[in-house]
Amino acid sequence: MSVRPLLGVLALLGVALGVTGILAPELLVYDIGTFLIAAAGVVAIIVGLHGAIRGWQAPRLEALPPVTDRVGGVPAPGDDIDRDVRLATPPAAYIREQRRLHQRTARLLQKALVLYRGHDQEKAERTVERGEWTEDPAAALFVTGRVFRGSFTHRLRRRLRSEYPLEEGFRRTVLELATLIPHDIAPEEVPTSRFSLGNLRSGVTSTDASPIETGHWRGISVVALVCLGAGVGVQDPGLVLAGAVGIGYIVYANSGEAPTGQLVAERTFSTDHPVPGDVFEVRLTVKNAGEQFLPDVRIIDELPEGLSVVEGMPSRSAALRPGSMVMITYQVEARAGTHRFERTRAILRSLNGSHECTQLLDVPAEITCKPRPEPIDADVPLRTSAARYVGQLRTDTAGEGIEFQAVREYRPGDRLSRIDWTRYARTKELTTIDFHEEKAATIVLMIDARADAYLAPDADSLNAVHRSVGMANRVLVSLVNAGHRVGLAAMSPREPCWLSPSASRNVEDEARALLTEHHSFDASPPTEEFRTFGWVEWFAARAPRDSQVLMFSPLCDPLIEEAIVRVEARGHPVTIISPDPTTGDSVGHQLAQLERRTTIDSLRRRGLRVIDWPDGEPIEMSLDRLSGRDAR
Repeated sequence: MSVRPLLGVLALLGVALGVTGILAPELLVYDIGTFLIAAAGVVAIIVGLHGAIRGWQAPRLEALPPVTDRVGGVPAPGDDIDRDVRLATPPAAYIREQRRLHQRTARLLQKALVLYRGHDQEKAERTVERGEWTEDPAAALFVTGRVFRGSFTHRLRRRLRSEYPLEEGFRRTVLELATLIPHDIAPEEVPTSRFSLGNLRSGVTSTDASPIETGHWRGISVVALVCLGAGVGVQDPGLVLAGAVGIGYIVYANSGEAPTGQLVAERTFSTDHPVPGDVFEVRLTVKNAGEQFLPDVRIIDELPEGLSVVEGMPSRSAALRPGSMVMITYQVEARAGTHRFERTRAILRSLNGSHECTQLLDVPAEITCKPRPEPIDADVPLRTSAARYVGQLRTDTAGEGIEFQAVREYRPGDRLSRIDWTRYARTKELTTIDFHEEKAATIVLMIDARADAYLAPDADSLNAVHRSVGMANRVLVSLVNAGHRVGLAAMSPREPCWLSPSASRNVEDEARALLTEHHSFDASPPTEEFRTFGWVEWFAARAPRDSQVLMFSPLCDPLIEEAIVRVEARGHPVTIISPDPTTGDSVGHQLAQLERRTTIDSLRRRGLRVIDWPDGEPIEMSLDRLSGRDAR
């Protein structure tokens, strides 16, 4: 509401009263001077209150530095689902998000019916449409795009839970899916993740524009006008004096301007080649190279994604005279890869805090963290169908080797060294001993580095791409030590990453250098679009015919299953090591768990090996579970 029309009316009324007081003063009951003084006081109060309302509604401008002391920047599987739930319910209630939720649950349900109940696709669609897959009416209606209303008592209980019908239908659908899809989901109901619109409209605007007025003294003008108006209206000298003091503060708040100093920065590290898990120190020195005194400088060093501070703080405040400097020191835990420090943010404020500007200081520095060549303490699961060269891969074919397979009748041409002379001495029958033939495999380590693979269960955990890179380093050492021919590829929309399989002594160093320094494995997710079919064609044109693929992927999106199936169809057997980034903190996270479990089961039913590798568990335990499953 604008206050200008009201002020115009009051001004016209004041003019009319003034003219009446001059021409016909006997018509006025009260003294015109007293009335005008009171009117001026009322106007001052109205203007002050109007300013208070506008100040409450208007966003406060200030340069907000990013949080830089924790690993972050990647979502957990299901965060997008929780966001759709929030946008699909009142007061937003976007139809597109509602439709997306219905379609996503329906697709998962149809796939689950095909996998776990033996339906064909047509029967699964018919079962979903008729709601015959569950006895829960809310779940049956939700997957068909409808909402369960329920009885009056049910609606009242739902209202008391502050739950919307769509939220209830989604929650109950996920619980029903959890009974259909084998998975380790807690039996208790997890409430739908709730978000308020205040998270979208925080009332604070982050800006790099300089200079800006922060509005930190905005409230003092309200106090000054209200006190002055009230003091004039009731003729109280104390209130008038308080208003006058407030006006003095207003003058102080509007004096000065944002400083525009010249800052230079330099960054150094305590070591140049840390090992993953080591802690190294970062030292940042910022100097005032200008001639202006800077009363309030707030410095924030921006860390690369994937690094976290373990001691100290990457920020500091200081007052800098010309030529003086300030040093920030903090310790960071090293993680595998090449980490590029780009810039430091400096926020310069005036002495009274009413003005500020932001400077971005370019302080480029790079530190490379290469893991130690440690093999995994377990056998790497490989497929035998693609093995061709002599090596240490045990096959089911009889031939040269050291592991006994069977005894058969002697055939002309068998080597004398393979005749069972002990049996011949006992029975006078010639027999030949066969061993499991051992061959060397041609293996391409393939890492899923698409944006959909940059997932982690929480901000303190490594994302799936980083876990894949670390495990690929260990698997690489084991395979090279076993005499296999090993290569490397990245499934990424960034620049191509390819290393042809080789058994040379240099392949380990070349592969480890790519895993550490190539842009495909950067800490931040790619922003380019990924095309599955084009990438499969690119890979098939380079991979040797007899090669097999050892893929590292979280398997958290439908496109990855399509890509794996296409690679397998091109004659390259695929084995998947899948770092699990899922969590069960919300209903959306639980649905993402179920989607991933369905993808894993679908791949296994196609004959592919999938090693499910939970977060925080040694890979050896996951491989032991796979061995136990194969034994059964």
